[in-house]
Amino acid sequence: MRILQICPKPPNPPIDGGCIAMDAFKKGLESEGNKVTTIAMSTAKHPNIEGANQGDYSNVEIDTQLNHINALLNLITNKSYNIERFRSQAVKNEIARVLNTESFDVVILESIYSCSYIDSIRSLSQAKIHLRAHNIEHEIWSKLADNISNPIKKWYLQKLRNQLRNFEIEVIGKVDGIITLTQDDSLWFKSMCKTPTTTVPFGINVSGEFEKKPYNRVFHFGSMDWKPNIEGVNWLVKEGWPKVREKTNEAKLILAGRNMPSDIISNIELGIEVVGEVSCSDEFLNSGGIATIPILSGSGMRVKAIEAMSKGLPVVGTKLGLTGIGAVNNENSMIADSPNDFANAIHQLLDSEEKAYEIAQSGFHHIEKNFANNIIFSELNNFLNH
Repeated sequence: MRILQICPKPPNPPIDGGCIAMDAFKKGLESEGNKVTTIAMSTAKHPNIEGANQGDYSNVEIDTQLNHINALLNLITNKSYNIERFRSQAVKNEIARVLNTESFDVVILESIYSCSYIDSIRSLSQAKIHLRAHNIEHEIWSKLADNISNPIKKWYLQKLRNQLRNFEIEVIGKVDGIITLTQDDSLWFKSMCKTPTTTVPFGINVSGEFEKKPYNRVFHFGSMDWKPNIEGVNWLVKEGWPKVREKTNEAKLILAGRNMPSDIISNIELGIEVVGEVSCSDEFLNSGGIATIPILSGSGMRVKAIEAMSKGLPVVGTKLGLTGIGAVNNENSMIADSPNDFANAIHQLLDSEEKAYEIAQSGFHHIEKNFANNIIFSELNNFLNH
């Protein structure tokens, strides 16, 4: 098949889970013999790096930075400002150029933020259009609002949630198919529409055999310009980590990721080191440690959990942080939702190298068995052709 993939940010470099997921999806499609053309939007937050994306790839630069006047206007018109920031005439023109140059069987819209162009695509192409829903976006804002005490901020987040929900419901009635990363997300879409829906989890190329690594440090590694990550790290640092230090007073916590907020800082007394953006994610993960996924809001699948497990690292996460990956507490991961339980799970792994080794090994083989690209994409072509 000839497939056009439209992305709200460049798939490479792999600076966050969304980028990794889009690049892996393209490679998985190509592994099944499909020809994939990619159009990506680049922003100040996710700039295009010349030469980072290979193959048939084009990039359009857009401005998604916060504009208070536009945000206010969207409140008045009740349109989702989250979505409107990704609406661009330049992107529309590039889509038209590509569709007028080549015919496609399928168009993949990566996330709800690529869906402003459905009508334009319909007017130019007979291709089937599929939404690849990385999350149920309005649920992220809903849970963020639930955790806010400031009444004005809560009202605003609830407003954003409602606008996003309305847009999501409108969009899913326009596409020919929906591809989710988790079964839970798939159930919501199926409850809201009759559009054919399937689940294709994040896939990864697992190479080599399991190798034991040092497990004497704890870390969080993720893009720190995503609100659920900021919320989760603050929860870990303020509520969970002090309880770890009460049990293991030499424990070290490393906080890594791009765009680290200025109020998240190193603390020698608590053993917290903020390293910010790392130059090579593989090198960072191959150094070992215990990965934490302290997600309190959102939906979808956390790519960083799969990535850490595929590198042979034990993972401690909330139930929400490990959703969709078949996590089993005390078997292939450690699952905890309260600060006390989260701290206890970390302590158990720091206290017993044998237990950390067993969790890491089980997690590695679980990913190898269930999330290898060659397994995941074997049935996808049938769905795209329905």
